Amino acid sequence: EGGDAYRPADYTNRAEFAKFVVEAAGLMSDAPSEPTFSDVPADHWAYSFVEAAASNGVVNGYENGKYGPGDRVTRSQMAKMIVLGFDLPASDDCPFSDCDDLEDWAVPYVSAAAAAGVITGYPDGTFGGDKNANRAETAKMVSEGMTVEVMDDDAADDDAADDDAADDDATDDDTADDA
Repeated sequence: EGGDAYRPADYTNRAEFAKFVVEAAGLMSDAPSEPTFSDVPADHWAYSFVEAAASNGVVNGYENGKYGPGDRVTRSQMAKMIVLGFDLPASDDCPFSDCDDLEDWAVPYVSAAAAAGVITGYPDGTFGGDKNANRAETAKMVSEGMTVEVMDDDAADDDAADDDAADDDATDDDTADDA
C-alpha cells in the first residue's frame, strides 16, 4: 500500500474532512494569527482548512476548546459540516429508522442532508450517525454536496411559475447507498 493509495475503507479524520469541505465548497479564507483551537496550532498541516471551516461557521469544535483533528469523523458530524459548508436548506423531516437514536444536535443536519439528496443511508433504512465515516462515504457525501443546487427565494419563486422547469426523474435510479 503506497502513499498514493486512496484506501476507501479507511476512516476519515476531522482534519481531513474539514479540508475536503473547505476546498469543495470554496471556503478558503485567511487564517487568524492566533489558533481558534488549542490542538490545531499554526504549524499543523490542516491549520488553514480548520480555521477556514471555523471562520465560515462550519465547525465549532468540542466544548473543551479543542477540535480533535485526528479524531475519526462520524457520519452525523459529516452531515453537519456538509449542510453548513454548502449552505443546504433546513429540514426537520428525518427519513431514517434510527433518527430517534441520533443526538439532538444532529437531527436537523441529517434531515437537511437527506432532503438535499446528499445522504441516502444504509439499505436497512438506518443512517448510523455515530458510526465513523470511511473515505468512500466521505467522497460520496462531498461529491453530492457539490452537486446540490441551492436556490435563493427569488429564484425558487421564478421557477414555481415556470411550467417546464420541472425535471422528470421518475425513471432515474436514485437509490445508491452513501457508502
